[in-house]
Amino acid sequence: MAIPAEVLNRARKLQRDALVQVLAACYPAVYRMAHGLSGREDVATNVIRFVMIRGIRQAPNWKNEGDPERWFDHHTVLMWRRTARFSPDPQQDMLVQHAMSPYGAPDAGYIAFVRALRHLPPQQREALLLHEGEGYDDRRLGIAMDCSREAAGNHLAAARRALSAVSGEQYQSCLQTLRHAYAALVPRQELVLPALHKYLARHLWPRRIRRLLKLLFALAVLGGLLYALWWIKGHIDLF
Repeated sequence: MAIPAEVLNRARKLQRDALVQVLAACYPAVYRMAHGLSGREDVATNVIRFVMIRGIRQAPNWKNEGDPERWFDHHTVLMWRRTARFSPDPQQDMLVQHAMSPYGAPDAGYIAFVRALRHLPPQQREALLLHEGEGYDDRRLGIAMDCSREAAGNHLAAARRALSAVSGEQYQSCLQTLRHAYAALVPRQELVLPALHKYLARHLWPRRIRRLLKLLFALAVLGGLLYALWWIKGHIDLF
């Protein structure tokens, strides 16, 4: 969903309410991507924190309504790549834990499917998860993954071939379970705004302190100039 132009213009000026609207629109996808790509709560938390705080700093540079979503997609993927070496335990993988049904844990075939997914080359993992989970086409995959549309399609096709070879006749059912698990990777609604305000505070308070220090410095300089003028005038009057 593109950000309304009026909201984006105010967010670029770092107006708090507009920034909250922009971040709230992008946060759910960042949350899903971080958890789905990493499979680990601890890794995902660090990815989300880094990306959201950096996104606030980037806000003045957004020009078009679609820029925030594209920026957050791309940098969530980039940040995950820096943490990709931290693999989840197969039984504790977020895509396994969120595939739980009222009847219990997913079957061994699906767990093996997710394990195989985690062993794919990073770009193949990204292509499959973002296509199946977020519904991205080759063009959107290319933007998020920083590659051409053709390359993104090739990564997706390679991932499908590898996973199909592992899961055989269960491939489609495993994909359906994967989509269900990915869709369940959502933040608790009541925690979203507090988290966003925390990220904003970490960025905006230092800016306000710097502005205050600059103002105090300017006042000190002005005061020094006024004192110097008063001193000079007093000495001139003596003569």
